[in-house]
Amino acid sequence: MIDVDVDLVDADRMFGGLLDGLDNPDRLLAFFGEKVLEHERLMFATRGGGTWAALDPDTVAEKGSTRVLVDTGGLLDALSGRYRIAGESVSVTTNDVAAIMAQRGVRGAPVRDPAPEPSPSVVRGWGEDLLDGLIGGVG
Repeated sequence: MIDVDVDLVDADRMFGGLLDGLDNPDRLLAFFGEKVLEHERLMFATRGGGTWAALDPDTVAEKGSTRVLVDTGGLLDALSGRYRIAGESVSVTTNDVAAIMAQRGVRGAPVRDPAPEPSPSVVRGWGEDLLDGLIGGVG
């Protein structure tokens, strides 16, 4: 005869954490809100993931900096400082005129989207992080 003993304590803890996380959507949305803010900070640090055109030399001379879409820091702060939870969604928004102008490329400037959508691989990574957190009871 062969006896097989199964200890379900770890499984109970894992599924209990998952169910607790699913019962509290604000906690899950806050997790994604923080991920979106991190994404925005990364976009500004990497010039839109390398997609933003460099500044015109005259612009660099005028503003005294090569930082794209950063003059006063207001736009960066608006897009990377806080998120809002509304119902079952999380958002980071700004009505900053400079953001709208950059996104549209007005007055001859190249289009530089200050809030580009994260790539599918980034979103997949967020999902994996969330699942790890839920299963581990951290999420």
